[in-house]
Amino acid sequence: MRNAQEKITGAVQALPPTFNTVYSHASDISFLDEQFHAIRFFLSHEPHKGSISPYVGNLSFLKELILSNNSFTDEIPPQIGHLRRLQSLILANNSLSGEIPANISSCSNLIEIHLSGNKLVGKIPNTLGSLSKLQKLGLYKSFLTGTIPPSFGNLSFLVSFVALENFLNGSIPESLGQSTSLNLFSVAEDMLSGAVPASIFNISTLTALDLMGNQIQRSLPSDMFKTLPNLQIINLGLKIHNRIHSRVRIQCLQFGTIYCCRRQPNLTSSLFAEAL
Repeated sequence: MRNAQEKITGAVQALPPTFNTVYSHASDISFLDEQFHAIRFFLSHEPHKGSISPYVGNLSFLKELILSNNSFTDEIPPQIGHLRRLQSLILANNSLSGEIPANISSCSNLIEIHLSGNKLVGKIPNTLGSLSKLQKLGLYKSFLTGTIPPSFGNLSFLVSFVALENFLNGSIPESLGQSTSLNLFSVAEDMLSGAVPASIFNISTLTALDLMGNQIQRSLPSDMFKTLPNLQIINLGLKIHNRIHSRVRIQCLQFGTIYCCRRQPNLTSSLFAEAL
């Protein structure tokens, strides 16, 4: 298999059927079919417009589909669900619309999905909870509505879930506490309500919890820093910062500019209980 990075600009008939990477300056990829055993496909940083070709579903050997930082519009083609070997789906920072195709769950080898910075509609598909290998899910600022699927509790390898600045409502599902590999959970500036489930405070791997700008009840267990020994950042809103600012350090979590609290070594959990 050739390791050279191929640039497709015109004479596509000359391409061999087996190669690792496709770099393209053209968004029309109708010439590609299952005979091409490409593992990676991404478009160059020239701002492509129009829709993502459904022919991408022909690349059955594809493991990485990287089309971020372009100007793609229209819906995410459901043909992506045909890519059973796909591990990385990165479509962030486009102008994609429509719903997230539910059949993406057919890509059972997916490790990361990044759809942030688009103009999507509808809910997060409950079917994504069947992606047993999924580690990273980025849905930041994508205009999504509905609730966080309870099925996400099945994602035992999920490391980061970032869905801030959407229109998510309802409560954080109790089942999310079953995601025992979770490091980062960020749903700031959504429309969530209710209490933080007790199960969340049993995820010992959690390092950052960002819930600012919701209607979530501000109540934390007194033993939080015992059950969350790796917690470095917790963000529940400026009201909390103002009341305990002398006993915590304010740090920046870089998703735009979000200010969060970090516990100092001598800060006891009772301070949070008293402040709330």
